[in-house]
Amino acid sequence: MGNRFKGITDLIKPMDEEQEPNKNEEQSEPKKTGGNTVGTALKVIGVLVAITGVIAMSYADDYALLIAGFIGGVLFIGFGEVIHLLQKIVDRQSGDN
Repeated sequence: MGNRFKGITDLIKPMDEEQEPNKNEEQSEPKKTGGNTVGTALKVIGVLVAITGVIAMSYADDYALLIAGFIGGVLFIGFGEVIHLLQKIVDRQSGDN
């Protein structure tokens, strides 16, 4: 029974160097940001353009407004996605250095 509990020092052990997080590993990873604000803004504008195209079509009874709103919205969303992908490439390359 004496072997079960040797003392308080067995319960509280100092942190070994192996348990500490390696500071070099943390610095080598690229910093993850919340994203590119320009890309996000373009995506939001694209969704708004598409929605306003649908709403305008319902008032004007013209399918050209629907098509123009859809194409314009998709273009804005596409440009926003391209900016996000380019930012990921830049972040990855800056993390390799």
